[in-house]
Amino acid sequence: MGTVNPAVVTPTGAAAAGRVAEEFVNSFTLGCGQFCTKPGLLLVPRGSGLAQMVAQQVRNSEGAWLLTEAIADHYHAGLRDLVDAGGTILATGDTPGSGYAAAPAVLQVTPDALTRDSRLREECFGTVALVTEYDDLDHAEQILAGLQGSLAGSLITSGPGDPAVPRLVAALAGQVGRVAVNAWPTGVTCTDGMHHGGCL
Repeated sequence: MGTVNPAVVTPTGAAAAGRVAEEFVNSFTLGCGQFCTKPGLLLVPRGSGLAQMVAQQVRNSEGAWLLTEAIADHYHAGLRDLVDAGGTILATGDTPGSGYAAAPAVLQVTPDALTRDSRLREECFGTVALVTEYDDLDHAEQILAGLQGSLAGSLITSGPGDPAVPRLVAALAGQVGRVAVNAWPTGVTCTDGMHHGGCL
């Protein structure tokens, strides 16, 4: 564990950008982001407007309380680390109060910032996620190949006839323990066959 779970929106899947943005935010904020299968990095087609739609959904979302003081401290420190590593905060939600409270946050990162030693490739436990844009399917595959293995990944498509599905399912299958198509990774069941160390 400790790596980001990627989710990829295909070029034609981005036609439903409003719904995709809402579902992504609902998924990464579920349980205040304290699911090991939380999607932590959303890959979207460049020019789709999805990053801005995700940001708007985050602005309208409520924060929650993390489980312990230590988790809350690590969340706030992790958010600062992501900014220091090159992430740009697009939006934050409301903080419900003091104590162990955390506001949802989404950051945009450039694909070039996702280098092998970058903090951006590591999970920030809590209600935060990253968005990056890809140019074409070759570029999306290149980004995925540069990530570490993780528990689960999602592919959001326009349906059974989406031409990007075979390539991107194959790319995700080489990186994650479970691929969810047109579903989010917080909905999968962790089983004995899904090693919690990711793919080796």
